Amino acid sequence: MRIPILFLFVLLWTAAAPAQQSGRPGDPFPSATEFAEARVTLESESFDDAARLARVESGALMDAVGFRQYERRVYADGASARLSVTIVSLADFRAAYSLLTLLRKGAIQSGPPGDLFAAAPGQVLFCQSRKWVRIDGAGIPDARLRAVALHASLRLGAVDSKPPALVARFPKAGFEAETVNYFPGIRAFETHSGKEAVRPFGIDADAEVARARYSVGGRSGTLSLLKFPTPEVAEQYFADFSDAGGAAKGRTQ
Repeated sequence: MRIPILFLFVLLWTAAAPAQQSGRPGDPFPSATEFAEARVTLESESFDDAARLARVESGALMDAVGFRQYERRVYADGASARLSVTIVSLADFRAAYSLLTLLRKGAIQSGPPGDLFAAAPGQVLFCQSRKWVRIDGAGIPDARLRAVALHASLRLGAVDSKPPALVARFPKAGFEAETVNYFPGIRAFETHSGKEAVRPFGIDADAEVARARYSVGGRSGTLSLLKFPTPEVAEQYFADFSDAGGAAKGRTQ
């Protein structure tokens, strides 16, 4: 038996601390001296103009979470395989973590590579400080993709960031960790999920949003948490939402 989606609004307002940043010199992209298979570069691009994301896969989402710079190189790997390495610089670690939760194909694990990563056949994604990195290579051994990811992670610098505090607020009982989606702001939530998904929340101010599936006693649902920038905004939202819920209930009786 399934139950309707459950929305639980948790009013939190402590601002997230900025992610620490540090770096080591070196190119995070593979080179022929380190990876013989990457001796031929087929494509190379780098830009910081958000308008150019319109032609990039998931570009609108990258822009919504806090885009800063896009870099990508594609290498020939053997007779027909292609190795693609994409590194996106974002506003902060929350933005990088958001992309990892929204674009992964596998379960999120602690790094290395990166602070956190997710791997699937032909792909490795990871987030590290304010960088989100994607390694793609259909037909390329997973071990080689992992080696390229580890190389990029080492060159990008320190690994010291943790998931946003909001994610740690999920209750443990029935929690399906592999289903977590995190949005650093309402714009990212709407870009990913659509206006219809945002409308039930009735949010006028910005807020972080985290969602995850729960299964308890043969029933399942979605738990959503909200984090507001100040206590005043949180209290006003709670009052408005409670009033709206009561009015809607009264109209149905």
